Order: sequence, then C-alpha cells, then structure tokens
Amino acid sequence: MLGNASLLEFGTQEVGAGRFFSEMEVEARLPVVVLNYALARELAPMRDPFAMVGQEVYVHDRARRVIGVMAATELEDTRNPSFTLYAPIAAAPALLDPPPGGRFAPVIQLLAPSVEAVDDLHEAASDWLSRRYTRWQERVNVVVGREQLRRVEQAFLLMKLFVGTLVSISLLVGGVGIMNVLLASVAERTREIGIRKSVGARRSDIHAQFLAESVSIALAGAAAGLSLGFLFAWGIALLFRAMAHVPIVPVLSAGSVLIAVASSSLVGLVFGTYPARRAAELSPVAAIAHE
Repeated sequence: MLGNASLLEFGTQEVGAGRFFSEMEVEARLPVVVLNYALARELAPMRDPFAMVGQEVYVHDRARRVIGVMAATELEDTRNPSFTLYAPIAAAPALLDPPPGGRFAPVIQLLAPSVEAVDDLHEAASDWLSRRYTRWQERVNVVVGREQLRRVEQAFLLMKLFVGTLVSISLLVGGVGIMNVLLASVAERTREIGIRKSVGARRSDIHAQFLAESVSIALAGAAAGLSLGFLFAWGIALLFRAMAHVPIVPVLSAGSVLIAVASSSLVGLVFGTYPARRAAELSPVAAIAHE
C-alpha cells in the first residue's frame, strides 16, 4: 500500500514497533517500508515480529529497510492472514509495474469527521477543484462510497427504530405498573389520606405527594435499568470479542443518562396523575371512616 505520512489517520491501527515513514522520507523517496503484523510474523517465524524493524526486505528485487511494524489487530484472521506492506507513494515507479498509460494516477483520500458530514466534504472538494482547474470533471473523478454510506445509514436507522420501539413498549409497561402500584397504595392508605386532610392538608398537597412517589419509583427503575443494561452490554461485548474478535467496548454517555432520567420522570408524572387525583379527591370524613 502506497501513501504519505498521513496514511495512519485513515485507520484505527497503530505502530507497534519502530515508526511510520515521515513526509521528508516520502519527498526524498527513501527506500523504507512498514510491515503489518501478519507480514512481519511471516517473515520472522522463529522470532518476535517486531524484531523485523531495522531489517531489509526485497520488493521486486529492490532492497527496502523496515522502519516499523504495525501493532496486531483483533480483527486479524489468523487462519487466512492479510499481508500488507506500506511504502512512500513516491516509490511507486520503483515498486510497481508501470500502468498501460505510462503514468500512475494518484488517489487522494479525504476523511469526514462524521457520516453526516460526507456530503459537505464532497461539495467542498468539488468547489476546491473548480477554483483551480478548468473542466476538472474530465480529469478528476470524485467518488464517494455511496453504497457503503447508504448501508451504514440504513443500519443506524433500523437500529434506532428497533431500540425506540423496545424503549416505548418498556416505558408503557412500566408506566402501567407504576399506576397500578399507586392505585393499590391509595386504597391501602385511604385512612391516612383522610387524617392528613383533616389536619389541614390541601388537595394539592396530597396530589404532589403521590406524584413525587410515582416519580421516585420511576427513577429507581431507571437506575436499576441503567445498571443492568450496562452490565448486559459488557457481557455482549465480551462475547463478541471472544467469538468474532471484534473490538467492541460499551460506553455509557452523560446524554444517555439524562435521557433516561428525563423519560422516567415524564412517565412517572403521566402515569401517576390519575392515582394522585383519586387520592386528592377523597372526602376526609369518608376516608377516616374507611376500614
């Protein structure tokens, strides 16, 4: 793979030993290369793969000095490894057979900060080319991985819909449960409510008391759900790392906690309103006389 010193910015791999080539080495066309971990392990089967740093390898009968070895990746298939050699792009004429046209066509990769910024980056690249070259469409192809981008967007949309449906059902069931618990509490505490009203408690006081209890129950459920959900996510991540060698790490963000707290509080207020109104509308005399 040919590239410049910024090639590492387009991936998640890191250099395990040595270093990556610099811009100065690219411009000077120095005979240096960087090996991925699988290739270094293949070339040094009886030694540590990182021991290849400083050694010489031959590419098309041309000697190249190894200045770095990439770190091992958890996505590597040990049964069918992928061998990769990184070299400065200026070394293309010396390492590759010439193309039919006699000239190598350079490829410039642009990295968008997010999926949503891909279209903006595409427009910015087109504007940059139009300001510098006339009829640039005949000389340059600006390609966006539309199919890959569309699949990623569809996957995110389906995941959001699926998770949103599950959350809505869970909130509905939880809200109904909270309402039933409060209705049972009102029936059991009828005499208590009557005594409170007889000593001066207003309807708003009784209403606020049961609403506060409803919100407290909902927040306690949210805290338990967050804890269990995070533990479940850790278990799923460990399973993926062990079976599929996918480096997945669960993250609990502050935004998720705020959404959980806000939605639980809203559910407590909505489903606690009816029991709170029933408690507030009880007659003090009838409530005290209730057995």
